[in-house]
This record gives sequence, structure tokens and C-alpha cells, in this order.
Amino acid sequence: MLRTIYRMLRVVARHLLLALRSLMSTLRILYHSKYEKISQIHGNRRLIVCGNGPSLGKQLQEHIGVFKSNDVLCVNQFSATEWFFRVKPKYYCIMDPVSISDPTTLTADARQRIDAAWRGLEQAAWEMELILPRYFQKSKYLQERVKRLSVPVRYLNLTEFSGWEWLQDYFLSKQLCSPGAQTVLIAAVYYGICKGYKEIVLLGAETNWVKELEVDEENQAYFNDSHYYGEKNKRRLIDAWGRSISIAEELECDARVFRQYMFLDAYAEKQKCVVYNATPNSLIDAFVRLSLGRLD
Repeated sequence: MLRTIYRMLRVVARHLLLALRSLMSTLRILYHSKYEKISQIHGNRRLIVCGNGPSLGKQLQEHIGVFKSNDVLCVNQFSATEWFFRVKPKYYCIMDPVSISDPTTLTADARQRIDAAWRGLEQAAWEMELILPRYFQKSKYLQERVKRLSVPVRYLNLTEFSGWEWLQDYFLSKQLCSPGAQTVLIAAVYYGICKGYKEIVLLGAETNWVKELEVDEENQAYFNDSHYYGEKNKRRLIDAWGRSISIAEELECDARVFRQYMFLDAYAEKQKCVVYNATPNSLIDAFVRLSLGRLD
């Protein structure tokens, strides 16, 4: 009898906790998020989402027709390269807070990369949407940058939700919360789902940072950073403001990224959208694998 009562109390406690989390998340959404209707695509279009991983360069060279015949979304510093003007992406997503930081607070390398990316965006003379986190709106530096652009800006709510699944799905469908945005690609794929795409192909998303980690004799962590537009560089594991990051912190972030990809795949399925991963040697195991050559 006592065991039965104990189990019932545990069930009640779980439901009460779930209700409390739902309430707190809803209050955060009401405070931080703003509803803006996202226009839906017309026709059965495919979206190509391009991360900046090292494999993207070869895929651009060998399958340029795929990029020309589908809608394309690019991210972060892609606009600092010549491929930006050849691909002419329909969407461009920036989620890195470094992109709106006071340049005087950044390292010289970070400042150079960010400036080059913004200069590229200023030269975009085709139809394109720029997608930014809503909290970027508070940045005076961003507003100065946006004034120089000739493309419309869409703001994405990044408030996360914890609680009832049905309520979370409702807020996600209205773009009042997000599945998380630990990486820009998570936000980019989610935006594609919100636009109504039923097929999304992910490129340049190796997400294999764990293979590139090192620690020296002084316990300073290093990361062998590589993108399709440059050579591999060994960097100290620090944030853009110069603070050292420990291996534990980095691995915790990595684990969160992979969990968010799993959640995103489950949400895409609910929206009758299929997300494919066409990135060679990618560690992402959430999405169906696809060879890009099949789309030629």
C-alpha cells in the first residue's frame, strides 16, 4: 500500500514539475520572443544548407550545378569568399555573437574575418534574406552594419522551451521558441523547416571537433580549426574575448550540439520534412545520409 502511494506521489511530482517548467518557459517566451509570421515557400523546392566545414570546398567545385538548381542557405563567414558571389544564396544566417561585438574587444584575427564577411554582405545585389537572432537587435554595432545592407533582415527567436511536448511543438510551429542554437547550422535547418521546406540537405557539417582537440604540458587546450576556405590552424581553445576554455567545457558543448540535432530531426519528422546529411566524414548521426552526387 505504501509503495503504491509512493509511486503515485512520484507521478504527481513529475507532472507538477513538468507544469512548472512549462509555465516558466512560457513566461520567458512572452518576455523574450516576438511573433513574426514567416512567409512560406511556393512549390516543391529543396534547401541546401551550407556549413563551412573543409569538405564544402570540394563539393562546391564538383557539384556547382546542385547549388545553382536549388535554394541555398549559407552561414557566418561564407560571405568573405568568392563562392558567395557565385552561389548567390537565397538565405544567409549569422548566429555568432562575435559578429556584432565591439571590434576593439576582439582578437585581430577575429576582427579581420568578421569585417570581411560584412563587406561581402554589403555587396549582395540579389534577392536574399539575412537571418539573425532576435537578441542581436539590441546591438548598436549591428544596427550600423544593417543600415549598409540592401537585403531584408529576419530575426529568429532563440528562446528555448522545457516542459510539455505538445506546447513546445506549438511554440516551435509559430517560431516563438527554438530547438536550441548551439551551432548556426541548427538554427539554419530549423529556419528551413519554418519556411516549409520538405527536403533539406546539410553540407559542410563535419562537426568532428572532438578529433581536433589537444592539450599541452601546461593543460592549455588547443583546437585544430579548419574551414573550406582556409588551411588548418592550431588555435588555443578560447572564446572571442580571450578567455580560456577547458576540455570539460568544450565536450559539454559538443554533447549538447548532438542532442539538439537529434531533437531537430524528430521535430522535422513531425513537420513531414526530411533532413539529409551529405557531408563526408560527418559525426552527426541524427540525419539520413546522402551522397551529393545523387542530386546532380
